[in-house]
Amino acid sequence: MPLVTLNTTNPSRERVNDWPDGNSWLMLMDVWRDLVAINNAASSGGGGSAITAQEGITAFAGGGQVNATACVKMYNYIDTVASSNDSIIALAGTNTGTAATFQFFQNNGANDLDLYPQPTENFIGLAANTPITIPVGGILTIVCATTGTYRYF
Repeated sequence: MPLVTLNTTNPSRERVNDWPDGNSWLMLMDVWRDLVAINNAASSGGGGSAITAQEGITAFAGGGQVNATACVKMYNYIDTVASSNDSIIALAGTNTGTAATFQFFQNNGANDLDLYPQPTENFIGLAANTPITIPVGGILTIVCATTGTYRYF
């Protein structure tokens, strides 16, 4: 399982070379710009999706994809990870051309955490159903590149 480590103490100091691929920094800026536009549209009644968040999430003890705790908000703060590789699962990856699934995860627990895609889906470059490990204190963002496949940074 790949381990994604980002500079969580000072994200503004990230260099492009520190990211999984050279385009991730530019992609992140595009995502944030789009999120602001979506939230503004939702706030003004324009039909956009409101930004949602959930704190206090507990990862499924023992891990695995089948019973992983579902993370259904845009921003997900996982506060309880009782043992290594307890698990959570992302929303289904969709990309309609005008809207794509976007999720942010922060591991505030005491152990490493496994993030699974939905069954038969995958994180780009990995086999279907393969999780990504988010280390203690780690932050991971996923965006659906094409339906069923996520980019991550």
